[in-house]
Amino acid sequence: MKRMTQSSIVMVVLNQCSSKVKTSLDAMAELQATIEISVELNKFYNVDLFQRGFKQTFGYSDVGFVTSVEFSGLTNTGRRGTCEITEPHKLLTLLDKLLTLLDKLLTLLDKLLTLLDKLLTLLDKLLTLLDKLLTLLDKLLTLLDKLLTLLDKLLTLLDKLLTLLDKLLTLLDKLLTLLDKLLTLLDKLLTLLDKLLTLLDKLLTLLDKLNTLLDKLLTLLDKLLTLLDKLLTLLDKLLTLLDKLLTLLDKLLTLLDKLLTLLDKLLTLLDKLLTLLDKLLTLLDKLLTFI
Repeated sequence: MKRMTQSSIVMVVLNQCSSKVKTSLDAMAELQATIEISVELNKFYNVDLFQRGFKQTFGYSDVGFVTSVEFSGLTNTGRRGTCEITEPHKLLTLLDKLLTLLDKLLTLLDKLLTLLDKLLTLLDKLLTLLDKLLTLLDKLLTLLDKLLTLLDKLLTLLDKLLTLLDKLLTLLDKLLTLLDKLLTLLDKLLTLLDKLLTLLDKLLTLLDKLNTLLDKLLTLLDKLLTLLDKLLTLLDKLLTLLDKLLTLLDKLLTLLDKLLTLLDKLLTLLDKLLTLLDKLLTLLDKLLTFI
């Protein structure tokens, strides 16, 4: 776990170093360079990375203090760029604090798993009640079969609907004429799209100017270190919120018990609903005979 964090730290340093090389976007896409990071103390590891056409070799010590980072690269246009970053060990201390907070988060997640086991037992009880609900639904299906017989009589009314569909066809003819007008408007839209393409060409020139503004982004990265300090304080607050979440889950379990009781009442109401549907079907039979 410690080696993974140190390699990720070195990758951050490499990204800062590579972003300080002032080349164009087209040149950066085909850049092939070798990055060497010199470290002090006695032990270091070499790692090869392949990303965006880069070949990168670097090292880091067990203590985690990197004295300097040197970058030199040759682009396809013949340009060279160098950069130097010193004392990135502040980021190491921040990441060590982050690891301790993550350990506390894992302990809270273990407590969450125990509560979820209790939730599964309650869900098993819910499944038994749902089985009873399925039996009642079978009775409902028998009643729906009777309803289908009544729907056969409804087919006679659909004949009248066919006459209305004839009128709909006439309206569709009018719709076709409107669609012809729409095609003419689409032709005008194509001309506007041609103008849009010219504007996009101008946009590309503005993006080239944006490349120069990206150099100013490096100064903002220094402010990122201060924001990481604030992130650690927010993670402390997150741990307190997770404690509150555990208490809320206890309340959720009590509410699920109440839900089971309500489902029992729902089953009784469904029985009453089935009886009412029987009466409704008889009334519909009488109504159809009367019509």
